Amino acid sequence: MIEIIRPGMLTTVQDLGRFHHRAQGVVVSGALDEVAQHVANWMVGNSADSAALEITLGQIQLRFLHKHRFALTGADCDADLDGKKIKTWWSYVAQAGQVLRLRVPARGMRTMMAVSGGFDVPLMLGSFSTNLKAGFGGWMGRALRQGDMLPVADEPVSALLTEPGPAFGIMPPPGLLCGVSGRSSPIRVIPGPELSCFDHASQQACWGADYKISPASDRTAYRLDGAPLFRKKSMQQDMLSHAVFPGVIQVPPSGQPIVLLNDAQTTGGYPKIGVVIAADLWKLAQLPLGAHLHFVPCSTDDALLAARELKSYLNHVKQILSVHV
Repeated sequence: MIEIIRPGMLTTVQDLGRFHHRAQGVVVSGALDEVAQHVANWMVGNSADSAALEITLGQIQLRFLHKHRFALTGADCDADLDGKKIKTWWSYVAQAGQVLRLRVPARGMRTMMAVSGGFDVPLMLGSFSTNLKAGFGGWMGRALRQGDMLPVADEPVSALLTEPGPAFGIMPPPGLLCGVSGRSSPIRVIPGPELSCFDHASQQACWGADYKISPASDRTAYRLDGAPLFRKKSMQQDMLSHAVFPGVIQVPPSGQPIVLLNDAQTTGGYPKIGVVIAADLWKLAQLPLGAHLHFVPCSTDDALLAARELKSYLNHVKQILSVHV
């Protein structure tokens, strides 16, 4: 059992997402940084899709009521355990009564916290993830609050080797340090089916133009401020609603792009200028509000290569961690 002393700005229970229900209008949900989700769970001996905490912008404080192995990945939130500094991308053992504190991250947006066994929340439509808009899944269908007591499932045998509880760490994935102050982060994008609907200047501007992530962004979408993109006069008629998914970049009448994330609706009627490649979605999710980014055109072959490289990193991590857990 884990007691939430301070819930932070937004902390939810997530896994890898809720699939096979989009036809009924059910969003994917799930951890926005899937790489951090995988590694955090593996570091405590869980399967990658075990229920973990997604902590947005840190500032959480919680108490372990029993002994647990835990791991933090993703954004570095200057964490400490009973006042002793601990590292992100490391696994530790907490004793009963110890308090974990996370502060505002120096860079990055979201930290994943996994505990051995995973959080014991109900499985709903095949997932532990929180659907905030519909109010179901995760912990009571909502973000965590002060005083919540989160149950933890039984620890897997592989995570019980905690005497005397050695700590160990893993190298973070390449590209984690995106979003550094004063720099624009490259996000690779496959050109979308409606890119040709935009005028020549807009088609040129969408590649390489600097965009700033708006404070109006959330788990539904990153709303961007920057060079407006305009459709050709002959292409300004309304579009029929069609299926959309995380990573799709839509352009509303304002001309300011919107990048859909895991809690986005399942259909939309705005034109799509492109789709963020799967291998860059975790990087996008770690860009904080106010960070700058630019889109880089990417071919399907390049996207597949990037996916293989990311899979290779995860396979390497899993092989290394098999020694520990």
